[in-house]
Amino acid sequence: MRYRADAVVTCDTAFSVHRPGEVDVEGGRITWVGPVADAPPATGAEHRLAGLLMPGLVNVHCHSPMTLFRGAAEDVPLAVFLRERLWPRESRLERDDVYWGMRLACAELLRAGVTTTCEMYMQEEAILAAVLDAGTRCVLTPAVLEMPSWPRFPSWQRRLADVLAFRAEHAAAGDRVEVGVAAHSAYALPLEGVRAWPGRPRK
Repeated sequence: MRYRADAVVTCDTAFSVHRPGEVDVEGGRITWVGPVADAPPATGAEHRLAGLLMPGLVNVHCHSPMTLFRGAAEDVPLAVFLRERLWPRESRLERDDVYWGMRLACAELLRAGVTTTCEMYMQEEAILAAVLDAGTRCVLTPAVLEMPSWPRFPSWQRRLADVLAFRAEHAAAGDRVEVGVAAHSAYALPLEGVRAWPGRPRK
């Protein structure tokens, strides 16, 4: 498939912009980018685009399934939002909730040109499935935290073990997903966990 656009922004080291430009794609890979005048002979169908063609945007800090909590709180201090509005709701999330919250987020992100996110959340199996089904890209870094009142996160040690097991199982989830590990926050991971953190995910 060949794509021709009024302007092609390459994001290469020279910050090249081709007006107009063409992009050739074969087998899901970009094989050629450049100005229309320099394009090689077309070997497939051509799709013309009005406007700008550029690489997808990347959101490097996301908790995308939280689309489910949109409107749950407005204009309140962070502590109130977390302890009174968010955490009571999150503690009741099931796998399907997170899956569909992530699918909704994927649709909204793609509509805005965001093709890749870094996700630090829970129910990582559901996030992985949603990303693969939606066709987006993701750096999936499940959050290590401790929430004794939540059956799923009784201790940071248990959560870290679960996350490392998930990472080992899904390290080869596909060329659109990379699995890592993330410390949730200073308020959800005890100081003991922070001190023990360096090097653990690499073992």
